[in-house]
This record gives sequence, structure tokens and C-alpha cells, in this order.
Amino acid sequence: MLCASRKIKFFYFTPIFTSNFDQHIANVLEKKNRCQRDIEQLERQIDDIETKISLERDRLGIVEDMDHVLQVGITRFNHKAAKKGIAYLKEHKYFSDGGTAEEVAQFLFDNVTHDYANDGVTQSALIKSEVGEYLGEGKEFNIEVLRRFADLHDFSSNSFLTALRTYLWGFKLPGESQKIDRIMECFAKRFCHANPTLFRHEDGCFLLAFSTIMLNTSLHNPSAGRNMSLEAFKSQIRGIDHGPDEPEHDLPQDLVEEVYHSIDTEAFKIPDDELGFGYTFTNPDKRGFLGKLGGTYQVWEQARVLFQCVTSPLAYLCWAHTKMAYNGTTRDEVVGACCAVSTIAVRQI
Repeated sequence: MLCASRKIKFFYFTPIFTSNFDQHIANVLEKKNRCQRDIEQLERQIDDIETKISLERDRLGIVEDMDHVLQVGITRFNHKAAKKGIAYLKEHKYFSDGGTAEEVAQFLFDNVTHDYANDGVTQSALIKSEVGEYLGEGKEFNIEVLRRFADLHDFSSNSFLTALRTYLWGFKLPGESQKIDRIMECFAKRFCHANPTLFRHEDGCFLLAFSTIMLNTSLHNPSAGRNMSLEAFKSQIRGIDHGPDEPEHDLPQDLVEEVYHSIDTEAFKIPDDELGFGYTFTNPDKRGFLGKLGGTYQVWEQARVLFQCVTSPLAYLCWAHTKMAYNGTTRDEVVGACCAVSTIAVRQI
């Protein structure tokens, strides 16, 4: 059954597997690798040509159009690598002081959207996943850029949750735990500097920020299973507001309850520029049910499905909460799984 508005439609699907499926996948991957090598070769040729043009401009004393330099730098940042985009801007003298950490942080801050409440009104120039990866890098220069980037946020008139929502809307959190640690540590320092009386120590703000992200996943990610209750959330963060070698201290209960009820009412908007699994599970285009024809043993009787509807052969169909039948006995079970759309056929009945 596919749930569309309040109307119920029935769909059934039959898995399609061919004997040469693995070979087909291998051929596709090899073709992808060849294309990637061709693209890299073309990129090197373009870089060489642009370097020659730049040298000729310098020889002739021609001043480059900085708007054009900015657009090329943004394109390289987004589609090659963040560091290549920054290097291009430095090479072409976009930064007046040569590309200090403060200048790079300002460039990142100015070219991403920060108003999560008006999502979609203004398009971010930089891909936010690339911004997050760059800010999370452990190199000394990147860490200084991260500090400067956090300092560009004014949290003095923001509640904890508004500040966290705004901060995390400027980029996409990377997946590596050490990168997340550095990014959230800078948030905690900046927020506590602007609001010195709310937390006893920066560690309390840091841990509450982490716990809030986990709460958001528990309450709004269909693959997370059972939702976290208010009491469970309180228990998770009990006694966290203290520094090293200090006695445990609880956060203000009104703050804890405000965070819980706000997240329960409105999920975090997490930037995700690629339509990957994170986007699929948290922002499905459609929700519905699938049933499978045939068989009596371990039959998928009914599956609640999240559809990622994209016009791509690499599209995926993901399901989470599933009711399964084992030898005629039906039981509810949380299952996370996915399969390529190309491996199934769907028909409406």
C-alpha cells in the first residue's frame, strides 16, 4: 500500500535477480572508473590552461575580474575539493591578505545560508557537505578557520536550541566523530561566551548539543526504532553540567524540557546536498506500504516503506518499520534494509 495523502493504494513487488547481475555491477563500476579517469585528465588540462592564462594576464598587467574568480573558486570548492577551491582563490589573489584563517572563514560564512527558518528562500552558493568536511579537518589551519567561523555567529540573543539550529544549518556535519567533536566544541565555546550564565561549564553545553542531535534522530528517524521519552532524555543528560574534577551538576529542568518538546515538535533541518541515505531516511519523498506476492514462509506481509524518488538508476528503495510473518505468526519488528530500485518491479493493483 502506498500512502498518498489520505488515499490508500496497493502495490506489490517482485524481486528481479539475474544470474549475471554481479557481472553487470562490475561492468558499471569499471565504466564509472574510466569516466572518472577521463574527468580527472580533463581537469588537469583545464588547470594547465588556466595557469597559462593567469601568467599571461600578469605579464600583460591585466587585472582579473574578482567576481569571476569568486565564481570559479566556488565551483572548484563544490565539484573538485574544498581545498582546491580555497587554493584557487589564494592563487588568484581573491583574499587581500593572502588567505588568512579569518578571510577563509569569512568566505565560507558569506557563501552559505544560515536562516534555517526560511529554507529554500536563498540558495547556498557552497555545497554544505563540503563546508562541513573542510571545517572538520584536523590540520592546524582548518581548526583555526573553524574557530573563526564559529566566532562569526552572534548567539547573544538566541536560545540554546535556536543557536544550535542556526549553527548546524550553515554546513552539514561530517560523519567522522573527531570532526564532529571539534565542530561542536567550537559551538559550545562560542555559545557560552555569548551566554555566560546558562551553563556552569562549556562541557555541559557541548554534551547537551550532542544529546540533542541524538534526540532528534530518535524522535524523527524512522530507522531509529523506539522513540526516546522525556524521562529517558533527562536520565541521559543527568549531571553533565560540570567541568573536569568538579562534582556533577544537573542542567536546568526547564531548559531540558524546552529542548525535548521543541525537537519533538520540529525536527532539525540537517543540510544534505546529495540525495543519499541520510536524506532518504529523514526526508522521504513518499511514505507507504509494500506487500510481496507468493510464499508462505518468512513472507513480507506488509512493509512500511520510505521512497527516495529520484530519476537515477542508482535510486534506492528503503524500508524501516516492518510487519513480518513467520509460519503464519505475525509480529512487529523494526528492520532497516534497502535494495536498488533496478532490482524490483512494481505494479499497481
